[in-house]
Amino acid sequence: MYLKPEEISVLAVDDDRKFCEIISHYLSEDPKYSVITAESGKEALEILKTRQISAIIADFQMPDIDGIELLRILRTEGNDIPFVIFTGQGCESVAIQALNEGADFYLVKGEDPGPQFLVLRKNLSEIVARRQADEALRLSEAENRKILSLLRATLDATEDGVLVENNQGEIAWYNERLLQLLNLHPDEVEGKQRIEVLMSLRTELIDYNESGCPDLEKTFIESKISQNILSFKDGRVIETHVRPQICEGITIGRVWSYHDITARIQAEHALFESRERFRILFDNSPISHQALSNDGKIQEVNQTWLAMLGYTRDEVIGKPFIDFCTPESKNSFIACFRELRDLTQIHSIELILNHKDGREIIVIADGIVVQRKDNTSHHIQCSLRDITHHRKTEEQLRWTESLLEEIVFLLPFGICVTEGPSQTIIFENTQFYEIWQTTKSGNTIKHLTLPQVMDSNKAKIISDYSYGG
Repeated sequence: MYLKPEEISVLAVDDDRKFCEIISHYLSEDPKYSVITAESGKEALEILKTRQISAIIADFQMPDIDGIELLRILRTEGNDIPFVIFTGQGCESVAIQALNEGADFYLVKGEDPGPQFLVLRKNLSEIVARRQADEALRLSEAENRKILSLLRATLDATEDGVLVENNQGEIAWYNERLLQLLNLHPDEVEGKQRIEVLMSLRTELIDYNESGCPDLEKTFIESKISQNILSFKDGRVIETHVRPQICEGITIGRVWSYHDITARIQAEHALFESRERFRILFDNSPISHQALSNDGKIQEVNQTWLAMLGYTRDEVIGKPFIDFCTPESKNSFIACFRELRDLTQIHSIELILNHKDGREIIVIADGIVVQRKDNTSHHIQCSLRDITHHRKTEEQLRWTESLLEEIVFLLPFGICVTEGPSQTIIFENTQFYEIWQTTKSGNTIKHLTLPQVMDSNKAKIISDYSYGG
C-alpha cells in the first residue's frame, strides 16, 4: 500500500485543444490534480525540461511526433514517468504497441468521459504513488550505497584493523588494515568465524591462553566493552577492543578493533630500562644524592644517602630536609636554599647533619635547580659528600703536628729542617737557634740557607774545635 500523493501535476498532450480542455475539466474535479496542456510532442518535451510533471496523458494521433514516438523518446532517455495514451476505437494494435513501449495503460476516445475519467484519476493516483515510492526507494538505496561506500572508505583508511561479526560469531565484514596487522590473506578470513581466525594464529602468539584467544564466551560479555592484548612472537603487540553492535536497541553483533601498539610498548620498555639503569647508577653512586621539592622537602634519596644518615627511605621521603640539619646548620641551609633558587646552582656548602643514632655528619653540599621547558623549577638536585672522617683526620694531624713540634723544641740538641736544593731553613728548634742565632749580617737564622749559616760561623766552629782540642 503506497501513500497517496498530495499533488499530481498532469501534462495533457493533444493537438485537439478541446480534448485537452475536457481532460483538464474532469481531472480538476479532484483538487489535488493540476493540468498543463501541450498541443504537440515537441512542446511537451520542452515543458518537461522546465516543469515538474507527475504524469503524461497523450493522444496517439498527432502531427510531427505522435503519442507512441513521444513515449519511445522518454523511455529511451530513461524517463519512467507514468504515461497514459488515448487511442481511437478499433485501434487495439496501437494500444498493444503502446503497452509494449512502456505505457502504463490506455484509454479509448469516444466513450462516456464521466466514468472513464473517474477510473483515470484512480489509476493515475495509484501509478504516481507507486512511481514516487519507487523513486524514493531508489534515492534511498543510492544514498545508502553512498554512505556505505563512504563508511567503507573511512574504515579502510583508518590505522586500526576492524572486524564485524554477527551474533553467531561469523565474520560479516573486515577492512584491509586487519589483514595487514595480523598478516592474513582474505581467504583466511572470508566465510570464517572470528574465533577460527584467532585459533589459526595461536602458534604465533606468546602465552596463548592469556592473549585474548580462549573461547568466545570468555572474551566478550554481552553489552559490555572488553579490551585485551595479542602478543606475537615476532615482537608485534596488538591491542584489541570489542563493543556490541546495536541497531534499534537490539544487539546484532560485535565490532572488534585491532590497534598496533608495538612502537608504544617498545618505547615503554626502553623508558623502563633507561629508568632502571638510572636507578642502578643513582642507588650505587658512592656519593649521596637527594632530590628536593621547591619547598625543600625530600622527594628522593639514594642508598648511599640512607646509609650515611642511618634512615630508611620511608622515614625521609616527604620530610623537610632542614629537619635533618643540626641547629647551627639550619640557618646556613635556609640561606643557601634561597640563594640556590636565584642562582640555579651552588657549590661547596658545608653542613652538619644529624645521624639517626645522634652522631653529627659533616657534608659538603652541591646543588642545582632542574628546570622545566618553560624554565620554571621542577626540583632541586643535590649531592652530599661525607667529610666527617676527613675532618677528624685533619684534627688528629694538627694535634699530632703540635705535639711533635713541642717535643722537638724541648730536645737538648739543635735541629733544623730545610727544603729545596738551596736547603732553605724552614724550621729550627730552640737549641739550634741558640747555637746559630746570629750571622755576620746580624739576621736571625730563619729564611737563610743552611750553607749560609754554616759559612758565617766557620771561624766560631774552628775556634771552638781548637779550644776543645
